Amino acid sequence: GRDAAAVGRILQAEYGLDVTVMSQELARSKPHLAPDSRRVKRRLRDMLDSARPGDTVVFLFSGHGGQEPG
Repeated sequence: GRDAAAVGRILQAEYGLDVTVMSQELARSKPHLAPDSRRVKRRLRDMLDSARPGDTVVFLFSGHGGQEPG
């Protein structure tokens, strides 16, 4: 969570980018930012759907992966 939040702050402050950081830590106070598979996929879909020609899309994953049945 801290790595992604730090990169997010830099992308916002230095480049003026629209940033969404999803982490377990943030989800404690903002449940919609929980980085479960459904929410991450939905946010990626929304991000790509709103991208326009010439836009740069950045996806950063920082953490440990795991597999769940299904």
